[in-house]
Amino acid sequence: MRRIAVVAAALLMLAGCDKWGDYKYESEKFKFKMTFPERWEVWDKSDDSRDYIVANLPDKPDSKIEVSVVRTAPDLHVNELYPTFESGGDDPSQLTEFGVDDKASVSAANGEGRMIKVHWTGERAKMKGIRFLFVGNRYVMNVRAEMSEDDFLTNEPEFLKMAHRIQL
Repeated sequence: MRRIAVVAAALLMLAGCDKWGDYKYESEKFKFKMTFPERWEVWDKSDDSRDYIVANLPDKPDSKIEVSVVRTAPDLHVNELYPTFESGGDDPSQLTEFGVDDKASVSAANGEGRMIKVHWTGERAKMKGIRFLFVGNRYVMNVRAEMSEDDFLTNEPEFLKMAHRIQL
């Protein structure tokens, strides 16, 4: 009987591990789907011209996930977007000690994109972020996940999981 209870508890734990993300966003305008990490509070601030979703951790004021999706010209080639994205996508003169730590390709559920990891000094702490760029059917998706350097390593696996689960 005890063995059955242990097996049942293990199965329940495994079933719980498969659950990921409280908020699933499906865009009617751009036809993509994505799921946010479980503990994050998410707000849909989309309007007629773009999808714009913002999330943060309630107990971490420096945390932010920002998703911006805008229409693009049908003849825009992906290679036209990457130089700006890979330079960090920011005006370095506006950020203190801004730098790019890593650049790579990243896979979503059904598409390829680019990823960069960045660091800078914020108002309250040293910050780190990971940014993803995906090009869908006539839209561009930018995902920025940022938080204090101390918390970033803990949350980076969730950010990567979120990117890999995006369905373009």
